[in-house]
Amino acid sequence: LDPAVAKALGLQPAISYQKLTDAAGKVLPAPIGILPELRLGPVTVKNWPVSMTRTPAAMVIGLPLLRRLGVVTLDAQGASLSRDSDGRCTRPMLEGANISGSSDHLLYAIKVNGQPRTALIDTGGGFELLGIKSLLPPSKARPEPRAMSYAGGMRWVDSYPARARLDLGSGPRNLDFTIMDQPFALVAYELGGEVLRHHTLVMDFLGHSVCIEPQAS
Repeated sequence: LDPAVAKALGLQPAISYQKLTDAAGKVLPAPIGILPELRLGPVTVKNWPVSMTRTPAAMVIGLPLLRRLGVVTLDAQGASLSRDSDGRCTRPMLEGANISGSSDHLLYAIKVNGQPRTALIDTGGGFELLGIKSLLPPSKARPEPRAMSYAGGMRWVDSYPARARLDLGSGPRNLDFTIMDQPFALVAYELGGEVLRHHTLVMDFLGHSVCIEPQAS
């Protein structure tokens, strides 16, 4: 939660606290408070620990809370929750964690130029596809400054334009995307929030599956 929102809700920091890293790589203090009750659609959770730190949005929901919400569907219009799985999404849910185990992420199997690859799902990212610098041949290392948005804020990075055929499971298409230096990246690619302009993301935590489906044109 943003500290101003936490204060308005009367949340008090607990003794223990954790530190988060924002989009610029700066370490921020994030005192933990206990939210007595949180209602999201048909789901109510009680006594939920929340980190109180500066964010662009009033509230950022992480994977531990998403797991409690049943079936979460996201698209460009918003989100919907359901406590029932219709079984349409059958792709096994893949998860990965950073080396310290302090954060975990959803992963998704994609194809880039016909080759199987794994991408991290980051719906807070203001991009469609992001790659790491090691994908570049040395002769093409000419950076271009660019502002990239994440759930944790805005960050200026040295970026490298690239082009590939991306297949999310419904057929390949040509895509211009960005490569940037991410020395601690979990996998070589990230799928950002811009994917939701043309696709629907279904995270079925009841059936342990995740799908990215093309929207009807």
